[in-house]
Amino acid sequence: MSNSIQILGPRGNTLAVHAAGEGPTLFLLHGFPLDYRMWQNQLSDLCSRMHVVAVHFRGFGCASLDETQYTLADLAQDVEFLRQHLAANEKIWLAGLSMGGYVAFEYWRQCASHLHGLILSNTKPTGDNDEAKANRRAMAEKALKSGSWAAVEPMFGKLLAEQTVASKPDVAALVKTMMVTPDPKSVAAAQNAMAERRDFTEQLSAIQCPTLVIAGESDPIAPAEDCRKWASQIPNSRFEVIPASGHLSPLENPDAFNQLVLSFVKA
Repeated sequence: MSNSIQILGPRGNTLAVHAAGEGPTLFLLHGFPLDYRMWQNQLSDLCSRMHVVAVHFRGFGCASLDETQYTLADLAQDVEFLRQHLAANEKIWLAGLSMGGYVAFEYWRQCASHLHGLILSNTKPTGDNDEAKANRRAMAEKALKSGSWAAVEPMFGKLLAEQTVASKPDVAALVKTMMVTPDPKSVAAAQNAMAERRDFTEQLSAIQCPTLVIAGESDPIAPAEDCRKWASQIPNSRFEVIPASGHLSPLENPDAFNQLVLSFVKA
C-alpha cells in the first residue's frame, strides 16, 4: 500500500508524492489532466522490487498551486527537490508519460548526473507549433470560464484505446474521475506551461543515459511510428510498443508496461 507524503517546497508550496516499496528508486511523472492515480498499478505491483515514487504536479493530487504561472523547468526542479528528500544519496530512474515526459526531458537537461535512466512513455520531444499553442491557451481560458471538465472533456476520447473503454469500464471511470478533479486554475496553468515548453528534438543525440521509449499501439496523441523515429536518435535507447493500449499504456495494459520497466531497470 502506498503512503502519501507531503513536503514543504523551497517557495513555501506543498509538494506531494505517493510512495511504496524498497530498492532502486523509480520516480513516476503523470500526464495531463490526471494525477498520481494513473500509476496505481505501478505503485502496487512494482513496490516489491523497487522504491516507487509517484509525483503530484503543482495543482494536481495533493500538491498546491501557489503560483498560477510556472514552467516545466520549474516542475523539474520540484522533482529534484523531492529526490533530495526521498533518495538523496542515489541516482533515480525517471519515468514520465505525456506531460510527465516533457518534465522528464527537462529534468535530464538540468540534472542528468542524478539519473540512472529515463523511461519516456506516450510522449514526444517536440515543442508546440503556433496552432498547438493557441489551442492550449484556448483550453486554459475555457477552464477558467466554464470549469475543468468543460475544457478537458474533448480529450477523453483520445486517451484510451476503444478496447480499453469496452473491456475495462473501471479504467475509463477512473480516468474521467481524474479529469474532473483538478481546479480550473490548475488546468489552465498546466496548459500554459506546456504551450511554452522547450523543444528537445536537436538534443536527443546528447542523451547518454539508458532510455526506454514506450508507445501505445493505438495512441493517436503520440503515435507509435512517430515515437519509433525519435527514439532512434537517442544513442542508448530501446523502443517498445504496448499492445491493447492508447495514450495511457501504464493504466491500460499495466502487466506489459511493468514487465518492460523491470527488464529495463533489472530490479
